[in-house]
Amino acid sequence: MSWLSRCALPASLPRSSLMARPLKPWWQTTTSSPSTAPPQGTGTGISVYAGRTVPSTHVVSAAKAKADNWGEHRGALTASGWGKLIFEDGFNNGAIDGAKWRVRDKSYVGYDSGVNLKEAVTMGDSSAKIWLKKLATPVTYKDGKLREWATGYIDTMGKFSAESFRLEYRAKQPASNPTQIGAWGGIWMRPNNTALLGEIDISESYGYTSSKQKVDISNRSEGTVHYGQQQGNKAKKSALIPVLGQNLADEYHTWAVEKTPAGIKFFFDGVEYLFVSLEDPRYQAALPAGEQFNIRLCMQAGNAYWGGLAETTADCAIEVDYVRVWEYVG
Repeated sequence: MSWLSRCALPASLPRSSLMARPLKPWWQTTTSSPSTAPPQGTGTGISVYAGRTVPSTHVVSAAKAKADNWGEHRGALTASGWGKLIFEDGFNNGAIDGAKWRVRDKSYVGYDSGVNLKEAVTMGDSSAKIWLKKLATPVTYKDGKLREWATGYIDTMGKFSAESFRLEYRAKQPASNPTQIGAWGGIWMRPNNTALLGEIDISESYGYTSSKQKVDISNRSEGTVHYGQQQGNKAKKSALIPVLGQNLADEYHTWAVEKTPAGIKFFFDGVEYLFVSLEDPRYQAALPAGEQFNIRLCMQAGNAYWGGLAETTADCAIEVDYVRVWEYVG
């Protein structure tokens, strides 16, 4: 499901330097040395970077990452493919850093039942929480829809963007129990040029499975490259991560994308599960060379395709440990 930006946005916040000091990526592999050629066919592509600590304590083992679960793996770039860290937020300052993020407030989109409020973005325990919270008093805006939920939304528009990069995101996402039905959230990217129709959904989870779905979406997220924003979302390539014992709501997991001149690779806990090639002409039109992409983190209150909220749905949040971006140097 494409996350369009049809809402009025809050004024830009102060800008300052993004990085206090550089943090070099570290390569960890559970299969073979990163200096060897990337595995082909049914092998595994392990690509995990860490900063001050290893990014995930729940790495999917190579033994589980078989072709029947993950499809064809193309491997990952070697460590030499990545340069300096160009963006980092570990959410350790007790407040959202206005030099890195805008916090949306009193804005909304047409296809869910929430309203973006700054109060739905909180900090604590060295993490940011992007909430879905029931409003004490529902509100109605110009579209006439009754909106009963507050949703959190932050982005880096006007503050940070990149063209070719590795982005790594460590978080908990609410998709593990019946109190999270309809909790739609994650991290995604859009071009700075808003006339372009491309979109990269790094990790998009839809809450717990309800009776309305034919696919079990609990404890799963989806990676997607959108070529268009029209209704029906036919112009895209996407894949759900398989269920390999993970609990997305209660455990930290690590998602990553590597966007290079060849295309975009998607990783979950270090294992590649989707590759989208630059060779598709739709890709070239929607995500053209030279275009830079900004980062967005948000929760939304249900959606038409995967279903809305339920009587059991309660307040829940994405809990973000960090977001890091390395530059691509080839």
